[in-house]
Amino acid sequence: MTRPNTFLLGAPKCGTTSLAAWLAEHPDIFVSVPKEPAYFCPRYGAHMSEAGYLGLFSRAGDAAIRIDASTQYLRSPEALRAINTFDPEARFIIMARNPVDMVAAWHEQMIFNAAEDLTDLRDAWDAMPARRRGERIPPNCAFPENLDYRAVCALGTQVRRLLTLVSSERVALFLLDDFKEAARTAYREVLSFLDLPDDGRTKFPVANASKAPRSIIAARVISGLGALKRRTGIASSTGLLSRASMANRIERQRKPSSDELIREMAETFAEEVMLLEQTFARDLSGWGKTGVSPDRYAERRVEQAPRDAG
Repeated sequence: MTRPNTFLLGAPKCGTTSLAAWLAEHPDIFVSVPKEPAYFCPRYGAHMSEAGYLGLFSRAGDAAIRIDASTQYLRSPEALRAINTFDPEARFIIMARNPVDMVAAWHEQMIFNAAEDLTDLRDAWDAMPARRRGERIPPNCAFPENLDYRAVCALGTQVRRLLTLVSSERVALFLLDDFKEAARTAYREVLSFLDLPDDGRTKFPVANASKAPRSIIAARVISGLGALKRRTGIASSTGLLSRASMANRIERQRKPSSDELIREMAETFAEEVMLLEQTFARDLSGWGKTGVSPDRYAERRVEQAPRDAG
């Protein structure tokens, strides 16, 4: 039976939906439907047997690359270990972005999913300690850990954890910034990592853009039905809930955060950014300038270097 051999495993709100859609149109690539079966992290998806999971790839034909694009995996040590056992030669693609921007996008997604009832990002950020204690959890939130914005967006830590399990040759990091600045160049680099020829793609439409629900009530109903589906293990290929969610969606520009909150988040994620820098030899100092003074960011980089060098 055909098996997946590549995992686009994160991070959420970093362009994975767009990248998966582009790759799915390459003649040598097959992306599962649904895009995120979450088989190796069943808490977040419909429970299914291994045969049911592999059945998602039954139409892959002769595609050399078969992709599971479940963004839940990168945060889950259990999922990473299970994938590595499932296929010790699997390749992993990671999409990342400035974690300050990622927090804002993830917060917006949680509101859209009716999992977040604090619509002001400042309030949601400040509520994290209470929520880690199990307090102030919205009644419709099936996964309270998704409201820990600090943990969800700790990409440096998550990537380092992956690299304790697999060799760096099997892992590639791409930045949302790369696709915004030169989409075709970045796309060709993805194909190069996958050892595939360029298919000549020149158009790169954005998927899963900034959005809000038309109706909060409808969003809660859709979320509740999705939770029921997960609890009962119902597997459906109708896509009814996905279509309902799309119908309840309006695209909009995200409300900018205050300078004070941006600075606080940038300070919080400075260590995570440095971990990504050191792991992939990428200069991400511009991310620090979002909210941390360049001098202070440079100090942190100097402070970090001896610990990592040792």
